[in-house]
Amino acid sequence: MYANILVAFFIVLAMPTVSASYDPPENNTVADSDFLQKLRRTKDPESRVDLILSIEKKVSESTRKSLEIIALDSKEAGEVRMQAICSLGSMANQKSLPILLDILESELHQHRGLWACVIPALAELKDRKAVPLLIRTANQREEHLAGMDHMAIEALAEIGDEKEIAFLTSKAYITPVRLAVIEGLARIASVKSIDTLIEALQGAEDPEIVQAAQRGIVKIGKAAIPALNKTLEEFPKDWDKAYTARILELINKIQNTK
Repeated sequence: MYANILVAFFIVLAMPTVSASYDPPENNTVADSDFLQKLRRTKDPESRVDLILSIEKKVSESTRKSLEIIALDSKEAGEVRMQAICSLGSMANQKSLPILLDILESELHQHRGLWACVIPALAELKDRKAVPLLIRTANQREEHLAGMDHMAIEALAEIGDEKEIAFLTSKAYITPVRLAVIEGLARIASVKSIDTLIEALQGAEDPEIVQAAQRGIVKIGKAAIPALNKTLEEFPKDWDKAYTARILELINKIQNTK
């Protein structure tokens, strides 16, 4: 995920710099008007980014609203908007959801790199209203958008429930997001994903993926045993000794769990 954010950051830096034109709304008693006025008077984008960073730990409704105003300002410099969105991610709440969704929707067409901070913020909120848009984002087929769709898959692995099992299992073989998907399936622990979790026990898999799959299978419990036994019957024991050993260990652990 951090690699995707880095790529998006360079995309933002390549965008033309413009001066912000926003004014704090007169009827907005929540936003920090003094901060927004100070930000507008600061001309250098790098200095504006520093100002945003200076209030990042001052978690409050006024700070959140101020960051939302900056995030929505299409005339603000790209790196300033991106920092506002990233900083907003740590304090976003349900009131921020429409704003984050609006920005991500526009990113599907404009690809300015802001998605790299929007998507993690949506994952942090864990609001299922974001699922349809994240699925659209994750299903983009253009190779140059791999960072964007991969990050959306990772977010769905955190937000999804049994309704997203088919989607997640279809993405389980994309190498950069395989661990996130297996961890998501393990968290959901549905028998519908048992075949995918069992496949992740193979000897060639990364240890973290194996461990995640094991957690998921144990969580599924006795409903997983028929599929585990079937796998043992279908594959010769000497085909992948580590695979066989892991399956036998899981069967024993589940059967001995009260």
